[in-house]
Amino acid sequence: MTTLKITIDDLDADGYYNGPVDLANFDGNIEIDTGESWCRFKTSIRASGYIESKGSVHSAGDINSHGYINSGGDIKSFGDINSVGYINSSGGGIKSSGGISSGGDIKSFGDINSGGYIKSFGGGIKSSGGIRSRGDINSRDFINSSGGGIKSSGGIRSGGDIKSFGDINSGDFIDSGGDIDSGGDIESDGDIKSFGDINSVGYINSSDGGIKSSGGISSVGDIKSFGDINSVGYINSSGGGIKSSGGISSGGDINSRDFINSSGGGISSGGDINSRNGIISGGDIKSFGDIHSFGYIASGGYINSIGHIHSAGDIKSGDYIDSGGDIEATGGIKSGGDIVSVGGIKSGGDINSRGDINSGGSVHSGGDIESGDYIYSRGFINSGGLVTCKKLRSGEVASGKLVETTLVAQTC
Repeated sequence: MTTLKITIDDLDADGYYNGPVDLANFDGNIEIDTGESWCRFKTSIRASGYIESKGSVHSAGDINSHGYINSGGDIKSFGDINSVGYINSSGGGIKSSGGISSGGDIKSFGDINSGGYIKSFGGGIKSSGGIRSRGDINSRDFINSSGGGIKSSGGIRSGGDIKSFGDINSGDFIDSGGDIDSGGDIESDGDIKSFGDINSVGYINSSDGGIKSSGGISSVGDIKSFGDINSVGYINSSGGGIKSSGGISSGGDINSRDFINSSGGGISSGGDINSRNGIISGGDIKSFGDIHSFGYIASGGYINSIGHIHSAGDIKSGDYIDSGGDIEATGGIKSGGDIVSVGGIKSGGDINSRGDINSGGSVHSGGDIESGDYIYSRGFINSGGLVTCKKLRSGEVASGKLVETTLVAQTC
């Protein structure tokens, strides 16, 4: 294959190529060595082989190679940059007013900027600066921005990890075959999906989609989703809250420095549920560990815990409350169904159940205790007011006044 060598002698006074060979459709390789000078082209460049330059290359049109494109400086084009092989800028950045497409890796010492898409069909995308695109960013392997952020007006899809020194921002979706790891925020107008972990030093926000991880989800700031938040592993917000307009589901612990709010679905955890503020769910709250809240706990459905249920505020449930340990609230406890505890039940306010109250230990209330059915207790019952039920099946009222409504009805 023919190899055309371009030297500084082939440039005019303004640094533009003025050699005798038409490079708009060149059959062969192109090698450029113009020293420290830019090599500029007034037209598109097309080579059936590789394009290699020791310095920077600039084209007023497209840059197309059927081989690879390799530059020791910048690669800039007012059109598309396309290569069947890799694209590499070892001493500068890659910038295109159109799209950037490669059959191999796309690697840059500086920023990668595209006015269209960025696509690597057979490799990864790596920049020591930032990666920015007005269209989609697609990689068969990794996407890595070690010195800046990753921003796309379209979607971001990777067959491997997506890692960024700064923010990761998508105008559509973010989809990774590996981890998603950001030194800043992670924000997407659509779904955020990862086959691995999702980690952010800032917040994680999906404004019009869901968040799904086959690993864990971890954020220093808020985790917010217009849809469901699902994790095979943990969900952890060490400096913010967790909020979903759908449901929240985790195979491990759910930990929040602030609130946990699932307004459109339930909250389910394969471990503990811990909140420094409140826990609120439009559906059920289910935990295979403990449920702890420094605020209130409120559920539109049932509350079920294999371990303890502790709240520094009220505990309210639209259905039953069931605990494999103690149930304890600094405020009141209110249930639309039964209240069942393997341990004791303790409330700083009223305890109110439309069904049974069943405790494997004592029952303590700073206010009234009211059951729409029966009360069962293996310990003492202490109330700051009335103890009202159809009938006390077991236990002894140590303080408060017992009112059995079945007996009252029979007397009447």
